[in-house]
Amino acid sequence: MKQIRNFVLVGVLFAGGAFANNLLTNGSFELGTFVNDGNGEQLLNAGSTTMTGWTVNGGTGATLSWLNNTNTYGGVATPYGSYFLDLTGYYDTNPFAGVQQIVSLAAGNYSLTFYLGSYQSSTAPKAGGPVSLTATAGTTSNTFTTPSSGSGNVWGLQTLNFSVATAGNVTISLVGVYAANHSYLGLDNVDLELVTSGVPEPAMSIPLALAGVLFVLGRRKRARP
Repeated sequence: MKQIRNFVLVGVLFAGGAFANNLLTNGSFELGTFVNDGNGEQLLNAGSTTMTGWTVNGGTGATLSWLNNTNTYGGVATPYGSYFLDLTGYYDTNPFAGVQQIVSLAAGNYSLTFYLGSYQSSTAPKAGGPVSLTATAGTTSNTFTTPSSGSGNVWGLQTLNFSVATAGNVTISLVGVYAANHSYLGLDNVDLELVTSGVPEPAMSIPLALAGVLFVLGRRKRARP
């Protein structure tokens, strides 16, 4: 009986465990063919697929800056790896550039999170916030804005929750829409997670399975002479 109980306990723990899994490729923009222009950045035009998993999109003529932490822009950096994005690039007219990725998703509820960056400085007011971008997942869209507060390099976590009714391809898009004085609009650490599945469980639930095992054990016990 001890062996059976241990087996049931291990099965329950295994079935109940959950492990976070980013459904996006290269969510922190660390992968791809980075060519440093001498300032610790690389400018990418709309349509570029230089960054693994991502396609650059956005307004006509917009450019995106793919930056590393050795860039020459004084304090602008990411704590989430070595590379990040500035969605304004060298283009000072809205809408700014952005990135998109198409992923195959099952029916269910999902959470898209990302970090929006700005640089707050009283000595360099052109670098101050707020900054905004529009995040879109399928038919769900929202614009996120960071407040003009804090000091230095400031990153804020943003979340877009959405649902997928029918399994299929979903486009995830993040496009810059506003940066104070058209200076800097940071993006990094984009993560897409399944929250709850919309697909019914293919087997009986764990409580039913436990009830079945206990019923069998009880019958065996009563059958002993």
